[in-house]
Amino acid sequence: MDPACYLCLFFPPGETLPLATSNQILLRFSAKSGAPARGFHFVYQAVPRTSDTQCSSVPEPRYGRRIGLEFSAGSIVRFECNPGYLLQGSMAIRCQSVPNALAQWNDTIPSCVVPCSGNFTQRRGTILSPGYPEPYGNNLNCIWKIIVTEGSGIQIQVISFATEQNWDSLEIYDGGDVTAPRLGSFSGTTVPALLNSTSNQLYLHFQSDISVAAAGFHLEYKSKVTCFCIWLSLGY
Repeated sequence: MDPACYLCLFFPPGETLPLATSNQILLRFSAKSGAPARGFHFVYQAVPRTSDTQCSSVPEPRYGRRIGLEFSAGSIVRFECNPGYLLQGSMAIRCQSVPNALAQWNDTIPSCVVPCSGNFTQRRGTILSPGYPEPYGNNLNCIWKIIVTEGSGIQIQVISFATEQNWDSLEIYDGGDVTAPRLGSFSGTTVPALLNSTSNQLYLHFQSDISVAAAGFHLEYKSKVTCFCIWLSLGY
């Protein structure tokens, strides 16, 4: 029998063969001596790996990661964002069975975005311009506050910085609001590599105008213990 022949199985209208559970399938055909038959003809198509007990695979969100590799019914997949990004959507989705249908996730895949404002209380953190690493938008008015343990200071390391010169600026205040001493107003690409507070709080205010955007900025901060010298009189 010619192994190159395409042969045909007859099924009732609308009938299909079960889906493979992986990205490969092996078909083996053998024929014994005797009268020939009409044979079979298969048409195959790649489809998302789903079934009544298996959900489709889940991609990782941009600027984030997926936690979990099981996509069967009852499985839960969780999501996290890279530092500086905020998860928008569900932190976890579940694969659930659907009567008389393919299994499906109970929610959509979340996205990771850069918030325009926020409060930071951890010892370390990342502050990004909205949209980073893409250019930031126009007419932004963003405020970030950093508050660490009383008695500690804050150091900001500038990883990258580029704003529209003279028109889009980042102001940093050495305290909890705009009444505190200003560490500086930064625009363009000229900014110190390190900035240090004298208090346990920093107030950052970023504004952009109605036109022209730039790459934005990436800042890393960490708390620093402030050392005090105490002179003791021993009475000698």
